[in-house]
Amino acid sequence: MIIIKTAIINIVASFFLRLSYFKIRFVLLKYIKKNIIYSNFSKNYSRIINNLNINQENKKLNALDVGSAGGFNSSADFNSKYNKFFKSILIEPNSSEGKLKKKYKALWSKKCSKNFYILKDINASSLYEPNIENFKIAYNKNPKLVNEFLIKKVVKADCDTVNNILKKNNIKVLDYLNIITQGSELEILKGMNNFQPLLIKIQAFIFPLYKNLPHWTKLVDYLYSKNYILISSEDIGPQITQEPFQKYMLYIPNFLNKEGIKTILQRQDRFIFLLLIFGQIELLKLISKKLNFDNDNEIRKLKDYFFY
Repeated sequence: MIIIKTAIINIVASFFLRLSYFKIRFVLLKYIKKNIIYSNFSKNYSRIINNLNINQENKKLNALDVGSAGGFNSSADFNSKYNKFFKSILIEPNSSEGKLKKKYKALWSKKCSKNFYILKDINASSLYEPNIENFKIAYNKNPKLVNEFLIKKVVKADCDTVNNILKKNNIKVLDYLNIITQGSELEILKGMNNFQPLLIKIQAFIFPLYKNLPHWTKLVDYLYSKNYILISSEDIGPQITQEPFQKYMLYIPNFLNKEGIKTILQRQDRFIFLLLIFGQIELLKLISKKLNFDNDNEIRKLKDYFFY
């Protein structure tokens, strides 16, 4: 059934690609997937959430959203009704209105100043220079789109680290980290120091669309070295091979070893909440049983519609 639905989605998305830019296709595809296929997205988990210790103002989850054009959770990774449970810090050199900010604030592995490449498609701007020849390969079926990735302007961006930004905002614990920065994900992660998010979302370039990008396996290896485990990946961007050019990846602390278990149990309610809103129901049930969560009886009753 899922295969049939996916085929229909791809046909509809391809039609929209002929009408407009890849961005419209991506948004449409994401919306349809989350509301038709991945139907955990629309389920009501209030019975469990109301029992979690996250419902007071001083118990909200701490989120850092890097590359947050459009605002927190603008890509609808989870239902917007859950936004109220987060205290979020947004890092974005470009304003949500598409106008350029006077001060180009970005994150890196250390405090520094770097070139920030502003492209015609402002959402594709990056601390890495675009590789136009590779963009031509990626968009060979729609060569006009390549013009959207031409450099419009190069400015200097003042870069800081995750660790410094959180300390400046008196954040001692980070629960959710979202990094969508067109290539600088690895350098940003290196600036976390001892912070241990319960859920990390990153963008990985399987095919290098920007110059001098670190190989995507270095990003994966780094997260593994920090005791994180991959729980989900989503194909994005153009595709001329049987492997996508880009992926969104979700990571959580490795629940298979003592260090990861300790991290999860210290913030058990926040971990439950994150897996619920990201639709990781079957995994939540498994971890809840393994670690004997306080809400295990309620969690066992949940059904994961992703698999049905």
